[in-house]
Amino acid sequence: MDCLEIQAMLPAYVKDETSPLVVRRHLADCPDCSEELARYTRLLDVLGALQWATVQSPPVAAAALAAAPFEASPSKKLRIHVAHNRAAYLSGLAVSGASAAGAAVWLLRNRRMAAA
Repeated sequence: MDCLEIQAMLPAYVKDETSPLVVRRHLADCPDCSEELARYTRLLDVLGALQWATVQSPPVAAAALAAAPFEASPSKKLRIHVAHNRAAYLSGLAVSGASAAGAAVWLLRNRRMAAA
């Protein structure tokens, strides 16, 4: 067997030392594969030393996640916002229109005076 075949078998070998004799013989003669086996062994040791804990999420986060599917879409939120603030938007539109009309009148007057 070559190194690629042996290295493919190393993850299983590191867990179970009853692997085929050919793997053990190859590891005895190949420093690269032996180093790879040592890396797997260190990795399993480190992973085995890790501790895990379950963290409770805050009640607010759980409630927000539970309500998320039922929230309005962004376009619906925008329509609701505009409907609630209709007077402000209409007055702003009126001021913009009046300003545009005033600017148009002023420009026409200035052109007429310049032409005269």
